[in-house]
Amino acid sequence: MTSQHILRELGYIDPTWIEQAEPHEARGTEVPSALSATPPSTPPSTVVVSVTHPTRVWRFPRKLIACAVSLALIVSALSVVGFDTVSAAIRSLFSLIPGVGIEVVDDDFEVYAYEPVCGRVTAGDLYADVLRASYAKGLLNASIYVSTGIMSEDVRLMINGEPCPLTTEHVQLAYSSDASILEFAVPTGTPTDTDLYEIRITGFEVPLSFTLKPCKTYGELCEIGPTVTRNGITLTVTADRVENDVVIWYYETRSDNATKDRLAGFGTPANGSNNLRRYMETDNGIVSEKHEGWGLSARSVFEVNETDRAAVLHIPYLAMYRAETGSYRLTLPKDYTTVQTDYMAKTSLGVIKIVEIERTPDADDPDRDIVRLKLDYENKDDNQRIHDLAYAVDAINAVHYDGESGTMDVIDLWVDRDETHVRLTFDGIGYYLMEEYRFDLDIAP
Repeated sequence: MTSQHILRELGYIDPTWIEQAEPHEARGTEVPSALSATPPSTPPSTVVVSVTHPTRVWRFPRKLIACAVSLALIVSALSVVGFDTVSAAIRSLFSLIPGVGIEVVDDDFEVYAYEPVCGRVTAGDLYADVLRASYAKGLLNASIYVSTGIMSEDVRLMINGEPCPLTTEHVQLAYSSDASILEFAVPTGTPTDTDLYEIRITGFEVPLSFTLKPCKTYGELCEIGPTVTRNGITLTVTADRVENDVVIWYYETRSDNATKDRLAGFGTPANGSNNLRRYMETDNGIVSEKHEGWGLSARSVFEVNETDRAAVLHIPYLAMYRAETGSYRLTLPKDYTTVQTDYMAKTSLGVIKIVEIERTPDADDPDRDIVRLKLDYENKDDNQRIHDLAYAVDAINAVHYDGESGTMDVIDLWVDRDETHVRLTFDGIGYYLMEEYRFDLDIAP
């Protein structure tokens, strides 16, 4: 995939949930812990490989990759986590509904909101969850997570007690010895709010089950859970308790004067390093989000105390992505030194600067040098804080993010000893749309 980050193509999967890949070695760093949600995009000759720790993203030219099999496994696994989310006009509104397609016929539309009946089942130490369920364009879509390896024939779908065949053309499966995700898209009739969907899994006595609630007006959509509007973007959330886990779903709609930029995360840092992120507050204190197994950016899970009956969900910002281009032609220091520079790219969000260039020898390769670019930002509006660039450069490179502000602050390049110039381009800007969303939730079992 060229010039686009794969996670953007696959629906903004929250990278902090992705822990299935084998570790890879990278120059001078620790082994990787997670994929970054918005590492810069790459030219055709480059592939994003891994992240070596929470604040550094590494990127390598294709000819140097020695872990293609592991990368292929990551891509294969990610590809089944969710179908593309669909943006559609709703009268004067625009909406991005997670996993839900919206048919617009004249002034009518329907959103089918997931309502769990039994969202988690257990068998000893094993468990299975419904990650996602929706109906769109004649297809019932669902994704399930199972904490063990399964085969597609281990899963059966029942609709109102009647079996619904899952053929190979309807099912995608990613699995390892200790975890599986199965997704299906099956042609069915239009749901009613009384239709019961059951997913039976070999080894589990009780089936996963859910209904789909049709929302035929914007007002009905807002009624499925508490709703808050900031900056013209309305968030509606649903909270379902599964034992001591509270599963949150996020639904987004926009007024016609709101930004049309792509939403990358609901209160989660786009690069995985910002220490300010969504959280829940209960009578027993602050609860951080669980980060284990697989997940989706429009879904989050919080583990609460068994005595908790109410909570406040805090979303301090939205992570956004704006398509916008720019470039720098950088003159590199000839000597091993640090020089102050004033390279600037003026954008609709503000000025993106390269304020310092440092050149040092590469202790591991006598034919290469390390060039460090220090970045700075002047935001046009403090409510829209730039944090990232989707950049491309023809060199091995690594990105560092400031752990507190969550901004890309350093780009390291490995260049030939006689290299005097480098061109760096970008085709997208990540930014945080500030202003907190606050939701009062009923989380009683």
